[in-house]
Amino acid sequence: IYAAPDGTDASNGQDANIPVSISRAKAVAKGYPQNPCIVWLKRGVYPAFMLNASDNRPAAAPVTYQSMDPNGAVFQPEIVLNRADFMPLPNEMKDRIIDPTAKTKVLQLDLTSYGFADTAQWPLTFAIGRLKSPKFFQDGHPLPMSRYPADTTMAMREVVDKGTANSTPGGSFKYRDDRGKYWMKAIGDGGLYLSGNWQTPWQMDVIKTLSLSTTDSLIVQAVGIQEGIGTLEPKRIPAGTEPYYALNLVEEIAKEGQWSINFKTKILYM
Repeated sequence: IYAAPDGTDASNGQDANIPVSISRAKAVAKGYPQNPCIVWLKRGVYPAFMLNASDNRPAAAPVTYQSMDPNGAVFQPEIVLNRADFMPLPNEMKDRIIDPTAKTKVLQLDLTSYGFADTAQWPLTFAIGRLKSPKFFQDGHPLPMSRYPADTTMAMREVVDKGTANSTPGGSFKYRDDRGKYWMKAIGDGGLYLSGNWQTPWQMDVIKTLSLSTTDSLIVQAVGIQEGIGTLEPKRIPAGTEPYYALNLVEEIAKEGQWSINFKTKILYM
C-alpha cells in the first residue's frame, strides 16, 4: 500500500503513482487481516495517527509502516503550539540567559493547559536513555534541548568523594570549566542536572546537583550512584578526565529552536 502526506482517500494504494492518505492506508490494511501488509510511506510530513486494539492482527500477518527514503517520512507532533501563547520573559529570568542575542529572543510558554505527557520532575538520578520529556518539532525537524557544551563535554578535575549507592548527598568533584558560575539559580529552581560518563565510557547517567561552590570549584551531587563516581578499576577512563555536560538549562539557550523546560513550574523556554 503506497501512502503520501497528500494522498487520496479514493483508491486502494496499490499504484505507487496514486498513493493514499495515511488514514486510508490503515483502513485498507484492516481489510486484509490475514495478509502481511507493507505501507510504503513516501517522503513528507504526515499527521499523527494512532493504532489501537481494533488494529490487532495475527503474528503471521503484520502491518509494517516503512519510509521509502531513509528518514524521509516524518510524523507531526500531536499537539500544535500556538505562537500567540508565548510570552516575554520576566526580567529576572531574562537576566539568567548567557547569550546576549538569546536574551532578546527567548520567550516562555505555560504548558499546563496543553496536556503534555512526560512533564513530571526528573528523579535525582537516571540513565540518559530513560530521560522523559516532551519533544518539539518545527516543520518535521526535531528541535534540540539546550545543553552545555553544545556538542562536546567538560571533564572533571578530580573526585573528592565518590559517594555510594543512594547516599545523600552523593559524590562530589572539582570542576575545570567555570561555566557553573552562571547556573547557581538553576540549582534552587528547576534543578541543575549533569549527564556524564561518571565511571565508564559506555554508561551515561544523569545526576541532580545539590550544590556548586565557585570558591573551591566543588560540585556536590544530590544522590550517590552504584560504586560511586570516578573511574572504576581497571581504569577505563583516566582519572580526572571523566566527561559530563549540563542539560535543560534556560541559561544555555543560544540558538534558534533550542529549548528547556522547568519541570517544577511547567514553563517552556524557547
